[in-house]
Formats: sequence, structure tokens, C-alpha cells
Amino acid sequence: MNSQEYTNIHIPYNNAQLSSRVAVPNIASGQWMVFLNGAGVGLSKDRFLLFHEAFIAAGINSLSFDYVGIGETGGSMADSSLADRIEQVLAVLMWIENTYGAMSKLGLYGVSMGCYVALGVNYALHESGKHTPDKLILVAGAAYAAASHSTLFGSAFTEILRSQPHGRPSWVDSKSFGWLKESTADVLLVVAEQDEIIPRAISDQYSEVAKARFSGKFIYHLIPGATHYIGRTGEECALSPHLVDFYNK
Repeated sequence: MNSQEYTNIHIPYNNAQLSSRVAVPNIASGQWMVFLNGAGVGLSKDRFLLFHEAFIAAGINSLSFDYVGIGETGGSMADSSLADRIEQVLAVLMWIENTYGAMSKLGLYGVSMGCYVALGVNYALHESGKHTPDKLILVAGAAYAAASHSTLFGSAFTEILRSQPHGRPSWVDSKSFGWLKESTADVLLVVAEQDEIIPRAISDQYSEVAKARFSGKFIYHLIPGATHYIGRTGEECALSPHLVDFYNK
């Protein structure tokens, strides 16, 4: 990507400055795609460069950023939580509207933990009466126990995830399934066939919930042979045209 096609900026959030990359090929359109990363400390916004390129070529504005404790934003993940990550995204969306004007169309791409966060953002926007996402792209999506939602990342968070209340996986009561049920967005669910991190049962649950909704289109996309770390082995490159096509439909 040519550096002239995007701008590196910092978006204020509480005591942090969220390191962000924004590409604005068509301000007047009001169309935006925002990319949300997963949990890993080593996963920065740089993984979305190819996606930015695809959306720039299509004339669609886009933004990616590093959460608190990730990449160039700095800080510690131990000071954050799932609930806090949702608030970070809401701050980013507010910054977009304050800087470039109201959004006419919004897409959220959430990978792994970013899937949960995207759904939480959708719910929060709905509850506040604001523009909710028109498009949700959920990739190798994770789900988390309701009890973990506001728990700071660290040993207590991990302990909740590993618990099996009543002999069931902790994620079965995840808030994200209810959030998806209430969403009116078109949904693209991308599943890695050989995902070694996310149980297939979670993807299946997301799929069942998305199909049962009263509104919003649903597309299921399985990537044969792909592991949870989509993108590190090139699958995200092949996804780019599908994402733009899904956004434009």
C-alpha cells in the first residue's frame, strides 16, 4: 500500500491514544469498513493492509487500529477487558463521525475475539439509538462466557474460559449469541476448516443464530484447510474480493 493512500493517526480513548490507520478515498460517500483484531499481543493493525488496499480500490473508506495493550498503542492488556474493547471501538466510530461526518453505511470485520467485540458494538449502538452496522463480517469467531465480559484480561479471565459450569463449555451462555440474534445486519460468517483454537460448535452456533433471524442476509463461507490463524498463511489475501463484494451487495 502506498503511504499516500492512508494516514496514521492516534484516537484518544481515556488515558490512551489508539494507534490507527485510516484510508479515505471517498469522504462524501459516508461508507466505512472498520477492521477489528483478535486477542493476541502480536497481532497489530498491519495484518489488515491488504484489506485496506481492496477497499481503497473500491472507493470505500476504512480504518484499523491497535487496542490498548496491542501494537503501537502501548499500555497493558491487563488494564482492559472484552467490555472495554467494545468501548474502544465505540470511541473510534465516534471519532470517524466527528471527523468525517455521519456514516451512510458501516461494516465491521471482526476476527476471533474481534467477532465478539463487533457483535457487542452492534448491540451497544442499537441500544443507544445510533446507526448500527449494515454489514458484519465474522471470521473464526470466538464466544466468551457471560461472566468474562467485564473481567480484566489475565488469570481470572482465563480461569473463567477454562471452567465448565454444569459440565458444559463456558461459552454456551455467551452474550454474543443474543447480540447476533437481535442484529439486522447482513452477516458473512467465515469459518476455518482446521481451526485449532475455536471449537466448531461455536461457529455452528453462530451459523444457526444468524440463519434464524427475521431480517438480514446470511452467508456461510468455509475456507478449506485453513487454521485459526487466517492471514498468516495467505487466506486473507483470497478473502479481499469477497469482502468488498459482500459490502457492496
